[in-house]
Parts: sequence; structure tokens; C-alpha cells
Amino acid sequence: MPNLPLSLTIQAWLLVLMCLAVAGHKFEILGFKIAFLGFAILVLSSLIVGLVALVLALIGKHSLATGFGALCIGLLPVGVVLMLVGAGLKVPAIHDISTDLAAPPEFTAAQALRKEGENSLDMPSEAVRKQQADFYTSLAPITVQAAPNLAFKKALRVAEQLGWQVHFTDSAKLRFEAVDETALFGFKDDIVVRVRATGQGSVIDVRSVSRVGESDLGANAKRIQAFVDAFKQ
Repeated sequence: MPNLPLSLTIQAWLLVLMCLAVAGHKFEILGFKIAFLGFAILVLSSLIVGLVALVLALIGKHSLATGFGALCIGLLPVGVVLMLVGAGLKVPAIHDISTDLAAPPEFTAAQALRKEGENSLDMPSEAVRKQQADFYTSLAPITVQAAPNLAFKKALRVAEQLGWQVHFTDSAKLRFEAVDETALFGFKDDIVVRVRATGQGSVIDVRSVSRVGESDLGANAKRIQAFVDAFKQ
């Protein structure tokens, strides 16, 4: 980047490093803490470079176009972070969501995929379930007038259509487990789907649990709702 002003060159490299931090976690090269801390430091550095460039432009050290350009680049990742933080402030700080709060579907195989120190897959506490019930009022099991085995097969097809990585199925108990990733950082969340017979057909329950973080920023509820909507279409 020899033809770019120094501030813009620095900003370009900081953006590259931010992308590497995100990709490093997504492809499991970097741990969560290292990747997230590195990303935060790079975002702050980019903002500082942008502000310094603007000040230098205002005192005539280089062009206003360069100063404002560097500042805009510095504000871009800050905007992304603020959007994520804003989303987190609007939802309860929980990461275990289920369509059945009385008896959430239990995981069988997911624990073997989790690392030490990641979130528990035990039944969520009463306080967590109350937070979900108070906030995610529209989440509910799927009830269909179809035989359980047919509902199970359809649920599997829907999960695959949504891009979930199904890694465990139990056709006898009509359950399967899958993993889905968030777009940013590739955070992995574990999902279990359970089908049960009812007097008039079947009921399908879905539970989605984040592996890291106290708050899921609403990702698990959105994932479950997407499954429900796709199943009903």
C-alpha cells in the first residue's frame, strides 16, 4: 500500500487483523478470549488512529479527505460492536432457550463436543426459565396432526435446510442433535430437537444452548423461531 497516506495504510492493516481475529476463532485457531480481546484492542486502535488523523487534518498536516476517510474507517468496526452491544441490551442475559420450559429436551452427544469451561448443558435454572418466559412470549412447541415418525423426518429435513450440522440422531426416541454457528466469530451453539406423540399427532420441541458467553444476544431464540417458521411453511 505504498501510495496510501500512512493513516489509511494503518487502518487497512488494522481491518485485515480484525478479519483475521474473527476468522481465527471461526476456524478454531484462536481461543474465544484471545480472539475477542484482540478484536476489541484492534477496534479501539482503529478508532484512535481515525481521531488522530482527523486532528492532523484539521491542523493542516494532511488533507481533510484523508482525515475524514481514516475516521470513517475507524468508526466502521465501532458501529458493528455498538450494534451487537445494543442487541445484547435488548434481550435477557441468558444463553439457554427451549420451547418446553417445564421439561427442556436433554442433550446426549453434545457434551462430548464441548471444551472444559464452556457453558453447562444441564437443565437451566428456574430464574433463567422465568426470564425466557417473560421475554420470549411467542416461543412455543410445534404441534402437528402427523405421526411422530413423519414429524421427526420432516424436522431433520428442516434442520438440514437451515444449514445445521446434524451429528447425532436417535430414531427410536425421535431425537436429534445439531450444531449451528453465528455469522460473526463463528460461535457454536448446540441444538436438540425432540418429537413426542400426542393424542392428535405430534409435538416438536427445540432447545438451543450457546457454548460461550453469558448472553447469546438473542441468537438462540431467533434460531428456534427460524426452525418453527420453516417447519410450518
